[in-house]
This record gives sequence, structure tokens and C-alpha cells, in this order.
Amino acid sequence: MKFIIPILCCFTTVVLFSKTDSTAKKNADDDMHIIYSFGCSYQNEFLAEAGLMYGWSAKTGPCNPGGMAGIKLASEFNFSPNNFYIAPKISAQADLIFLALRVNIIDYTDFTHHDIKITPEIGITLLGHMDIMYGYNIPTAISTIPNISTHRVTLTCNFDENLSVLR
Repeated sequence: MKFIIPILCCFTTVVLFSKTDSTAKKNADDDMHIIYSFGCSYQNEFLAEAGLMYGWSAKTGPCNPGGMAGIKLASEFNFSPNNFYIAPKISAQADLIFLALRVNIIDYTDFTHHDIKITPEIGITLLGHMDIMYGYNIPTAISTIPNISTHRVTLTCNFDENLSVLR
């Protein structure tokens, strides 16, 4: 029962990535490209995040809802000198109009122990520029690193030149 949300998020992400454009005209915005992503999350303490997403993005238009989708490699880290840990992660993310979906595999490590978690997230997005998401960390191991909650709230900013209004 507890794996329904991750399976549903994976299925939704696969469906979103499998869509093709119905027009034959190729647009430069349709190319896969690098998107810079920075953010912070709260789960018993604040964590910072920096990463790169390789994906697709498009501005909104009369026939295009806009948004972005892609695979992200990032790292989270906390600011506690007494209980420092870092968390490399890989994510699949899709933002469409105001709905944001993401599935993460996160490896929290304090350089002695590893605590791998699967984290589905859902939230709202500002057309792919900024995401606010709620996530649930599903543990895959019995031992855990302290101060990592099962619930998390994430704020992410995506810097993408295709979505920029200055272009």
C-alpha cells in the first residue's frame, strides 16, 4: 500500500516523457538542454540543494501550456557542523502549468552510514521557474541518519534560458 504513490509518480512521469509533438515543425525550444536548479528543503532542519537538470522546457503560448520535464542530478547538504551530512540524488521531474511532480532517489550519508530513501513529491509550480513541493521519504534501510524526517517541504528555483522573459 505504501508503494502506490511512488509507482503512480513513476507511471505519470513515464507517460509525460512518452508524449511526442504532433507538428512536424521543429522549434529550437524543443531541444533537450541543461537547466540549473537551486533550492532548500525542510525536514527537521534546513537543507540546501544544488543541481543540474537535463530536460525539455517551453514557454506558455496560445496552444502550449508550457512547463518543463527532465532528469536531475543534485546534492543536498545541511548546515550543522556537529551532524553534517550530504545527500546526492537523482530525480525525474515534470512541471506542467501549475502542477509539479518529482520522484527522487536520495542517498543521505554522514561518511560513515548511508540512508537511501525514495521520495515522491507533489506540489505547485510557477510555470517551471519555481516549485514548492511536499514529499514523503520512504526508507529503504533499517538504520537511519538522525534529523532526517519522513516528511519534507521543498522550494526549488530553476534557471532556464528557454523560460526566460529576457530572451
